[in-house]
Amino acid sequence: MPARDVVSWNSMVAGLAKAGDMDRAFALFESIPEKNPASWNGLICGYVCRGNMIKARELFDRMPARNNVSWITMISGYTKNGDVGSAYDLFEQTERKDLYTWNAMIACYAQNGCAREAVRLFNRMRKPDVGVQPNEKTFSCVISAFSQLGDLRFGLWVEEYIYSLGIELDDHLGTALLDLFSKCGSMDRAFSPFEVLGKRNVVSYSVMILGCGINGRHSEAFALFKGMLDAKIAPNAITFVGLLMTYSHAGILLVQMLTDEGLDI
Repeated sequence: MPARDVVSWNSMVAGLAKAGDMDRAFALFESIPEKNPASWNGLICGYVCRGNMIKARELFDRMPARNNVSWITMISGYTKNGDVGSAYDLFEQTERKDLYTWNAMIACYAQNGCAREAVRLFNRMRKPDVGVQPNEKTFSCVISAFSQLGDLRFGLWVEEYIYSLGIELDDHLGTALLDLFSKCGSMDRAFSPFEVLGKRNVVSYSVMILGCGINGRHSEAFALFKGMLDAKIAPNAITFVGLLMTYSHAGILLVQMLTDEGLDI
C-alpha cells in the first residue's frame, strides 16, 4: 500500500486485535503517525474482549481525546469482570452521557446482581434535566433488575411505562417481561406478552414452561410444551428443568410423558 491513511491503520489494528494477536496490534498501533479516537478504541476493545482490563485502562488513560465509545467500551469491560465500582467511577466521569452510556451502566448493575442500584440509576435517567429517553435495551436491563427484586408492582409499572412510550414488544423485551412476571408469581400477566410475541422461540417457550413449573401451573406447562413441539422448536436444558419441576410437583412420571411424545431419552 503506497499511501496509508488513518482509516487503513485503524482497520489493520482492529483486525489484529479481533484475531487476538494483541502484541502485533499494539506494535502496529504505536506506528500510527496520527492517531484518532478510533485508533485507540480499536486496541482498547481488543484488550477488553480478552479480559485484560489493566492494559485497556493504561491505553484509556493515555488517550488525548475520548469519545463515548471509549467510555462505554471500558464500562462494558468492567461489567464483564464484575468490577462495578470502576465501571461507575468511569460513568460519573463521562461528561456527555448519551442513551448508550446510561444503558451500559444500568446493564452493569443488572448483570452483577445490583438490582436496586440499577433501578435507582434508571429513575435518575428519567429526570427531565437529563434529556434521555429509555429504549428497548434500557427496559430489558431494568426488567432484569426488577426480576431479581421479585416485586410485581415494579413489573406492572414498567409494563405500563413501556406502552405509554409507544415501544412495541420485540422478542427480547417480551421475553424479559415473561421472566419478570413468572418470577413474581403472576403467570396470568406473563401469558399476556407471550400471546403477542411476533415470533416465539425456545427461550420464550422455556421461560413460560419454567414459570408454570415454579408456580404449579401443570396443565399449562404441558400445553406449552406440546405447542413448542408442534412448532418444531427443539427444547433446551431450561425447558427440561421447567418440565421436571412441573411433573415432580404434579406427581406425574416425566419420562413416560416424554416417551409418549416420541422423544429419545
